[in-house]
Amino acid sequence: MTEKVARLVVVALITVVMGGCTGGAVDELPAPPTTGPTTSTTERPDLSGVVLAEVPGTTTTTVALTPGEARLQGVVTAREGLVAGATVLIERLVGDGVASATVTTGPDGVWSAVGILGGRYRVRAWRAPDLALTTPLSFFLENRESRDTDLRLESYTGVVVTSAVAPSPPIVDEPVRLVVRAYTRSVDEQGIVRNQAVPGVQMELTGSSQWKVETANPTFADDTGRAEWILRCGNLGTHALAVRVGGGADAQALRVPACATSDEEVPGSPSEGGATTSTTRRTTTST
Repeated sequence: MTEKVARLVVVALITVVMGGCTGGAVDELPAPPTTGPTTSTTERPDLSGVVLAEVPGTTTTTVALTPGEARLQGVVTAREGLVAGATVLIERLVGDGVASATVTTGPDGVWSAVGILGGRYRVRAWRAPDLALTTPLSFFLENRESRDTDLRLESYTGVVVTSAVAPSPPIVDEPVRLVVRAYTRSVDEQGIVRNQAVPGVQMELTGSSQWKVETANPTFADDTGRAEWILRCGNLGTHALAVRVGGGADAQALRVPACATSDEEVPGSPSEGGATTSTTRRTTTST
């Protein structure tokens, strides 16, 4: 290679190098890394497997009685006639829920409930302290029905008695223990019939001559209104027996089984010394 050619090659190389440094061309920077696409959702989480702690208390459901297009009306009576001033309780039943209202009878014993909903109803009435309907009326009322519902009250006042005998039935010519309890009856402000014991009252047995009383008669009730006697039945059959509570009061009939004789062996009560006695009886009655 001649000196001239070598000089040209050197000049060409220098030109190339200088052009690379001064041309202003810069390679683009690599793209930054990217993350995955972000998405949103409105789906609710599944919490069916989560067990919640129990919370004390009860759940109540409000039951409506009004407004509606049905109607209830009627008349309240007792043995003496129309009952003015009686309370009528109207209850609408929906499942275990109850909606209730009370109305009062007028001087003619008439009552009414208007603008009520249809459904299952329970109705009762009372007048404190002496009259009550102890078994409510239950029925279904149509949505636009008008129903007449007359209510008959019974008297719950004065002294009443209950009785029991042992053995039962009584055995002819054998001792019989009779227990009688005396109560006064009244109707409270909620229409509930209450029995209150009559303590210390005098009680006297009366009735058929077939009953022989072997203990004190008359006698007096204890603090619970309870009195007792030992009797002896003289013959087969049913014989009248009554008790007079308090001096001068009318005697009240007692429900006592017919007297029977011995025929069939039955278990008895333990006797003195721990032995068990037995009796035989036949439950035939005389006519």
